[in-house]
Amino acid sequence: FDQIQAAASTIDPAARSKAYNELVLRLKDESYQLSFGYVNIPWGVGPNVAEWTPFSLALYPSALHTVVLK
Repeated sequence: FDQIQAAASTIDPAARSKAYNELVLRLKDESYQLSFGYVNIPWGVGPNVAEWTPFSLALYPSALHTVVLK
């Protein structure tokens, strides 16, 4: 948040361009820490899972009530 505020408060156009460039690169690196995506398949293939019917195209582990363990 501090880097966003610093970039937004920069008045000089050249310095602002540099600050926003550094900000975008930092946010790109930070975005790799997020876990967006389809996680049903990898979570459902563990050795202890006998059966699982997750909701189709869910971006989160879904229908956990359908998990049947061995």
